[in-house]
Amino acid sequence: MINKMNKFNLKNSYFCSILSKSSGKNIEIQYIRCIAISFVIISHISAIFPAEIHFENVANRIFFLYSGVDIFFVISGYLMGEIFLKRNQEAQSSYELTISTINFYKKRFLRLLPASTFWITILLLSCIFFHDHEVFGTVRDVFWKWCMSIIPLRNFETVYSSNSLQWYWSLSTESQFYVFLPLAWFSVPRKFFWYFCFLLMCLFLFFDHTDWFRFPGLFVGLFSYKLLSNNGIKQAISENTKKINNKFSSIWVVAIFLIATAPLCAFHENYHKEYGNIPFIVGYISIYSVSFIMISLSALCIEFIYIPEKIKNFVFIYSEISYSLYLCHLVVFFIFRHIIKVYGLIFPEFVYITLCIFISFILSLFSYIFIERKFYQARDTIRTP
Repeated sequence: MINKMNKFNLKNSYFCSILSKSSGKNIEIQYIRCIAISFVIISHISAIFPAEIHFENVANRIFFLYSGVDIFFVISGYLMGEIFLKRNQEAQSSYELTISTINFYKKRFLRLLPASTFWITILLLSCIFFHDHEVFGTVRDVFWKWCMSIIPLRNFETVYSSNSLQWYWSLSTESQFYVFLPLAWFSVPRKFFWYFCFLLMCLFLFFDHTDWFRFPGLFVGLFSYKLLSNNGIKQAISENTKKINNKFSSIWVVAIFLIATAPLCAFHENYHKEYGNIPFIVGYISIYSVSFIMISLSALCIEFIYIPEKIKNFVFIYSEISYSLYLCHLVVFFIFRHIIKVYGLIFPEFVYITLCIFISFILSLFSYIFIERKFYQARDTIRTP
């Protein structure tokens, strides 16, 4: 009995360590991260089912849930402002500036590469083992995508070879922005830097609607950081928000994000041919505006979003494993799709969906504990995502 209790306590210590690592973070932004990953997973549910089942993801016909990635980008942009721009501004010497920049790249490398390499390799091995071209594609094609994901240039390759294995484009886009931001920061004069960022954001928003340079969300996050870096503005927003807000319901936050995605879905279905890119611009502005407002207010640490005490632990864990969950969920979906097709399984659709999401959640938890945390240690205690 004692041995069983010791084993339970050992397993439970992993969860305690996750919570202790997360305890210094802003739970409201972590909650928004949970919303983003939930949107992404729901948008990909149709990948579970072979073509013979004719599954229709109704949610994707009402809401543009793929934009969960753009919400992630806004969070990442804000985070880059906090951990790179802020710390470089605070550097007292060239040596401190150099060390700060090196540490930035080191942490980003250890944060992204090990887990992403592991899961894209699992996908490649699944393709070789199952030899199912309909689900995974050819080995040559998947190997090429593996290479483009590691480099990372997957967002460019996706434009020319778009298929169900393309979700790593977002990691390539974010990695490229990690390179761009320090280069721009050190090469563009400070008084022109933010004008330069605004100009690029507008150019990408108005003229690029592929996955080549989907940077606007990252710029929006940077501008959220810029807004709150002004102490006068930050204090004024905090004081006025406290006056008019008695804590914003967490359910209402989900509803607002859903409503923000609806215009892009409607425009995508009905108006693209007639009005060109204008519907996309309007739709993305809706998503970016809501993300900017929600993340900026959440970053004030004034408990803008009310999150019930009962779900706080779940929010912390869910947000911590969100990166691994993003990486592994489609791998699980594709493998399950192959099994359904080969063995002709016939169960209600909700059974497949529940089982796949549950397995993805468990695997992402193990991925976080045994891969992410082995390479990436907890950063400084800052009230950011």
